[in-house]
Amino acid sequence: MPFLRRVLVLGLVASIEVTIAPTPASAKPMRLSDARPRWVTVRFEASPEDAPGQLDTRYGEALPAWLEPDAAPGRMRVTIPAHWVESRLLASQGARAGSVSDFTWLFDVRTGDVVSASLSGVLVRRLGVGVLRFEADVQIRTELGTLAAGGFRRPETLLGERIFEFCDPSRDEGCTAVPAVPYDPRTGYVNAVGFVDARALHVTTRSFSDLGEARFEELDEATLRSAALDGAAPRAAAVSAPGPGGADR
Repeated sequence: MPFLRRVLVLGLVASIEVTIAPTPASAKPMRLSDARPRWVTVRFEASPEDAPGQLDTRYGEALPAWLEPDAAPGRMRVTIPAHWVESRLLASQGARAGSVSDFTWLFDVRTGDVVSASLSGVLVRRLGVGVLRFEADVQIRTELGTLAAGGFRRPETLLGERIFEFCDPSRDEGCTAVPAVPYDPRTGYVNAVGFVDARALHVTTRSFSDLGEARFEELDEATLRSAALDGAAPRAAAVSAPGPGGADR
């Protein structure tokens, strides 16, 4: 698992506590063609840490996300609020309070392509060089999409962490390609590929990230009530300017 998969990946590695739950039989895929602003849910794929290219095997718990039209015609925006990213997705990863952004996805309604999906923040991590172990702030930034190719190289070790370096399979030798899959309205499945940039101690790594593999589903009324979500937009989604709500906090 890459350095940032170990550091960041939300419920995708063995070192992160996550509830692996089957998708309910009654779950309905998110309808991108329905422009009504509303809450939906997202489940991230939870592959083993040593298999970054393993796809569509098992999924973590459903998390709330806000769906609404984007300012650009023909696009829909899905926002996983920073509160949930920090308190649930990064709960065991030492996220610095207030540093984590919303996890924001931008979809092309006609094609299902993920135009962009981004997340940033600061994690406090214990790193190592030889027998030396120390804490350091790790600045992270994830960029994902389905419009460009992506893959990973054989793992290396840096600061005591395994890294699967991000690469472009169309031009880089030794690059294992991971297929980008636009959103499928029949199943709710999408696989946006990309990278996680991590910077700590003047060292920057760009690792392959599989945070873009997920299933988006509609949220039924009963679950909406039990989850104490009142249908109001998260703070970031309520403002006119696009972008993560927590990135500059």
